[in-house]
Amino acid sequence: MKRFVEGDDRKQVALLPECVDDYIGQDNPVRVIDAFVDELDLAELGFDGTTPAMTGRPSYHPGVMLKIYIYGYLNRIPSSRRLERECQRNVELMWLTGRLAPDFKTIADFRRNSGAAIRNVCRRFVELCRGLVDWLLKMRRLPEGLMLDRALARGAVRESDIARIVRRLSTFYRALPGAKMSASAYHAHFLSEIARNESVLTRIMTRQSFDIRRLCGIQLAMLTGVLNRLELRVAHGWIRECHGDLRPEHVCLTRPIGIIDCLEFSERLRTIDTLDEVGFLALECERLGAPKIGAVLLDAYAESMHDPVDEGLLHFYQSIRATVRGRLAAAHLLERKIGRVRHWRRRTLAYFELGASHARQCAAALQAGTQALTLDVSPME
Repeated sequence: MKRFVEGDDRKQVALLPECVDDYIGQDNPVRVIDAFVDELDLAELGFDGTTPAMTGRPSYHPGVMLKIYIYGYLNRIPSSRRLERECQRNVELMWLTGRLAPDFKTIADFRRNSGAAIRNVCRRFVELCRGLVDWLLKMRRLPEGLMLDRALARGAVRESDIARIVRRLSTFYRALPGAKMSASAYHAHFLSEIARNESVLTRIMTRQSFDIRRLCGIQLAMLTGVLNRLELRVAHGWIRECHGDLRPEHVCLTRPIGIIDCLEFSERLRTIDTLDEVGFLALECERLGAPKIGAVLLDAYAESMHDPVDEGLLHFYQSIRATVRGRLAAAHLLERKIGRVRHWRRRTLAYFELGASHARQCAAALQAGTQALTLDVSPME
């Protein structure tokens, strides 16, 4: 067969096995499906089975099933039997599901039992398209080398950069009205987050379940200690509809500063204390090895917003935030993607250590109160 393009012998064994990811282009729509579903709070949207049962045969994670459903919808594959076959032979679906192949009955049952939740996903996607088009277009033009996380890794962030970030944030915050939220609702939000953290993390990180329960118990005690301060924050209008999930990878050190807005799809998740948001950005700087930059950020915020940092409240916020991020990182362990288990386990443990560290600092800051907190949070292994 001379003069024709020839393929490889299908029985030839490669010295270095090819990675499935090599077959999926960076602009392939399945990458959008994967990123979109991974950012959803499936339990909030109404999906069952977001936390695994302790007994019985392991089930498929609803995130995997949702990815299959969305792929079928976009590619006009409505049949559950056809989707079953595509999972077994379609490289895009192999990449999307981690080579999982549910049978047609499992796919059909998921579609039948999750109708309301799937409609919620559709509404969330419409909200995403309406609210994020502008910043998605801007994000394509932001130079990667100037993203804050990259600059932190190079040790190239200056105090003048932090001042510019804070001026940008302060201008944004001052234009926001105080949220219509009661102090009891704000308190209930933290009760819910602590309970969800404990439930999810103890089921996934079984070896560390004792330490997790202890930390969550300490956070409940911390919540009691800062309750009056939370009420004052609500009363004084510091709870506003902010960015919601502001991390260094969402900040670009261009002129002017570029910030990707409206990261959380839910208005409820964006409605937070401005101190909580800036404290989370400082926490992420700390995780990336730049705690001094985080401290400079908080000092600049306090001066710019005329909002003296309450150390006890700040460390409470940061402890809760770190544990929430640990929960989200641990959820990736359920997917069992090849080569990513160790990464997400290390990320989970790192966030737990941050949560415990800030819990200790919160206790120290509250020491002058009527009831001191005693902490003994051992490192997770």
